[in-house]
Amino acid sequence: MPTTKQWWITGFNPEYVGEVDVHDLTMVGCIDMSGNEELFNYFVKQYQNINIDNHSDWENVCIDETSHCFWICWGDQS
Repeated sequence: MPTTKQWWITGFNPEYVGEVDVHDLTMVGCIDMSGNEELFNYFVKQYQNINIDNHSDWENVCIDETSHCFWICWGDQS
């Protein structure tokens, strides 16, 4: 875990290069809006107005209203 704020961190085990199926990968990310409550509230309002059935990109979003964070899971949905 980094001790300073980071834009992007990834880590891969070089022993598995060429052996990983991209369809087996999943990434979980967090957008921390704790310093901007107005923007967080705007995103929450927009999220609540979306019909998830018609916008599958939003079905893997989790909102943490205590920490003002959006958690998103990316990966193969098949």
